[in-house]
This record gives sequence, structure tokens and C-alpha cells, in this order.
Amino acid sequence: MKHRPLVLKLALSTALIALLASPAFAEEAPAGNEADTAAADPAKPEDVTKKAQDPKKASEEKKDQKKEKEKGDVAAPEEPAPGKGARASRDFGLLVSVLGEPVAVPVGFNFGYQIFPWLRGQAGFGSIKRKVNENLDAELTTFGLSAWTFIPGWNFSPTVGLGFSKMKLVGTGLGADIADLIYGLSEIDASLMTLHTGFEWQTNYGLNIGFGVGFLLGAPEDLKPLTDKIPFVPYFHLGWFFDFI
Repeated sequence: MKHRPLVLKLALSTALIALLASPAFAEEAPAGNEADTAAADPAKPEDVTKKAQDPKKASEEKKDQKKEKEKGDVAAPEEPAPGKGARASRDFGLLVSVLGEPVAVPVGFNFGYQIFPWLRGQAGFGSIKRKVNENLDAELTTFGLSAWTFIPGWNFSPTVGLGFSKMKLVGTGLGADIADLIYGLSEIDASLMTLHTGFEWQTNYGLNIGFGVGFLLGAPEDLKPLTDKIPFVPYFHLGWFFDFI
């Protein structure tokens, strides 16, 4: 009878341990655990889930964005730096000149380089053949260098140009004297300076248009008969300027 309380205590302890270890008691969790679980694993937004579930739609959206970007790249020409004008953004140009540089030929072809927004250098070439009569042909070839100045920042600007042309006139044929047939000139190999004054317009797209008057200066004796008759000539040129970079 002395051991009966001890036996009861052991039986109660064993029953309590069995109750705590049972599956029914383990499935019951505190209310706070559910909140912690929700915070650790938040639900994704609805639009993100839809995009993940629809890759075709996401691909189409990327294509549309690329097209919009390409349209923006082609939209407008490069704008020149503020205050510098169109000549500051395009350094290289090709020009066709009528009665301009180089002189003494109806049409000259020039390559231009914009050294500064206010200064351009040019190199040109021109040639013309003329059949004087059945026995005589004449050919005039000329090379030229010139420099042109402008008002910085003005797309439509007054301009002054100074040119140097090296020309050669050659007559080929039988028995005829070219001196009596072309402005009283003999066969020549001479140089001539020209002063140009006029106006020039260059757009932001590179189109270049110029016009004015050229005065023949410092003509050698071989060219005096020509410059005395024609002291100045009007000129016109048309060109396009671009940049490699």
C-alpha cells in the first residue's frame, strides 16, 4: 500500500507524455504561425503572373518596343551644337560648281573640308575639250585650291572665297594657230587667282547651295587677253556635306 501513490504518479506521467506526442495535438498550430508563413511567402502580383504564363505576349511587347526605338533613331538629322550652325556638324562635302572653282572651265568638281565653322578648304578639278575647226582641237585642264569664310552659326551666310587655279591649254591639229582662234591665246601653262564674294546656305541635312561673283586677279601676260574681256564671272554651286563619324 506504501507504493500505490508512486504507481499513480508514474501512470499519470506516462499518459501525459502520450497525449503530447499524439498526431492530433501536433496538427494544432498557434494563430501567429499562419501570419508568419504568409509574410515569408507573399503572393505574386496578378500582372506579373500573367506575363509569366503568356510568353508569346511578352515577346510581342519586346518587338513593339524595338520598332518604336528604331523609329526614334531615324526621325531627325543630327542637330548642330547650339550657336555653331549646320557647318559645325558635317565636315566633308562634294560640290559641283558652274563658272566657279576651279576657274576657266564651265563645270568644276570639288571636295570640301570644313576646317572650322567659319572656314572651309576646297580642292577642285575641271576639264573641257573644244573642236575649233576641222584641223584643230583645244583642251583646257585646270586644278584649283580655294578657301571660303563664313559667319559662324549662320546657316545662310555671306561668304568670301580666295582661289588659286593652275590651268593648261593645249591645241592639237594641223597648221592652225590656236592664238588666233581662242581669245587670242597661244598654248598656255599659267596660274590665276580669283576672289569670290556671294552667299551660301547649308541645311542641317547637309544640302549646300551657293552663288555670287568671282573676280579674276593677278592674271599673267598669257591670260591678259582673256581677263581684259571677262574681268568677273557669276558662279553657282550645289553640294552635299556629310560626316564619317
